[in-house]
Amino acid sequence: MSTVTKIFVFLLVVLSLLLSAATVTFVNTVENDKMTAQNTIKRLEAAEASATEAAARYEGQVAAATAELSKLGEQVNLLRQQSAAKDKDLATAAASEAAARTGETMAKADVNRLTSALNASTASSSEAGKSLASLRGEFDKLTAQLNDLNIAFNDTSNKLSVTEAQRRSLAEQFAEAKTSLDKFRDALKDRGIDPDRVVGGVGAGAPSINGVVRSTFNTGGVDYAVISVGSEDAVKAGMEFNVLDQNSSRFLGKLQIVDVQANEAVGRIVANDTKLVVAGNEARTQF
Repeated sequence: MSTVTKIFVFLLVVLSLLLSAATVTFVNTVENDKMTAQNTIKRLEAAEASATEAAARYEGQVAAATAELSKLGEQVNLLRQQSAAKDKDLATAAASEAAARTGETMAKADVNRLTSALNASTASSSEAGKSLASLRGEFDKLTAQLNDLNIAFNDTSNKLSVTEAQRRSLAEQFAEAKTSLDKFRDALKDRGIDPDRVVGGVGAGAPSINGVVRSTFNTGGVDYAVISVGSEDAVKAGMEFNVLDQNSSRFLGKLQIVDVQANEAVGRIVANDTKLVVAGNEARTQF
């Protein structure tokens, strides 16, 4: 074996040893790197999980901070609105204060004027008292007159009510009399008598004539009454009139006509109490 070959073999052995050592070293290194890598991956995964959790916490914190910031913004807007309202209130208060000061000035002027007027009124109070006493006297007189007028009005109203009742009664009597007259006229016509040529009687058959007692007098112990109807109203001597109270329409007695003038007639009073027949009573030939 040559020297070169020996050297080559020596080198080959050395290289083999180096390769073996390198292989062993590489394998150990690879295992160590693999374990390191696995540990690194685990740390990375743990770090990623921690980062994810931190990110989630951060996002929650950001959301909470955003909500808090929104609330703060709303509070700021509310404070701004309240501040604006306060400013408005201050402006209104300032205007009211100015108006109050103006009113106070005017009130003082009014007080001065009223004081002057009060002084003038005080000066004229004596004269006003006299005028008031005079006015009170006139007022008392007017009050008395008003009371008298009320009494007269009530009396007139009562008389009017009675008169209205009498008018209605007369209207009913007139309607009944007209009906009876129409029947009587028809009966006369049935008997061949012209009702227009029939002359009325002086008693129950006398025409309906209404008058008023004007006055009464006594002659030779006999009481007479003057009534407001006469020959122009178809009154005849011998007719009988029924005398009625002007207020209650109560029957008082009769009048027997003894003298007739154009617009009045005189009749003898026939009654239980002739003194009840007075001026104002009604005198009627028919009830």
